[in-house]
Amino acid sequence: MKETGGGAIVNVASVNAIRPAPFQGIYSITKAGIVAMTKSFAKELASLNIRVNALLPGLTDTKFSSMMINNPDMMKMILPMIPLGRAAKTRGNGRRRALSGFRCRLLCDRDLHNRRWGDAGVEITKESQEQILG
Repeated sequence: MKETGGGAIVNVASVNAIRPAPFQGIYSITKAGIVAMTKSFAKELASLNIRVNALLPGLTDTKFSSMMINNPDMMKMILPMIPLGRAAKTRGNGRRRALSGFRCRLLCDRDLHNRRWGDAGVEITKESQEQILG
């Protein structure tokens, strides 16, 4: 990217990076590491015209999260922390497809003026913002 005059990097973390959920300590710690890495790289690479951002999706109904979503006791603890009171749904290719629109917006230069940014290069999606502020 340096040789071509810039670019964009999009990392995927989780809302758990900044608001850990019960029984997800290790997961939350690893996602917080991604956010810290994103912030560091955003600062270090900005002078090279390389943008570094992260998406922080909330609970999404995927194969990975099915253990929680299919456990009524666990959902009783988790859902009150989510303002919409539900997990995000996916279509087709799962979470990857659900986040692809956000990734495209972060990777595309022409969309820069439409973004809402967190600090140091971390973009917080509307769903994550609701869960964080919840």
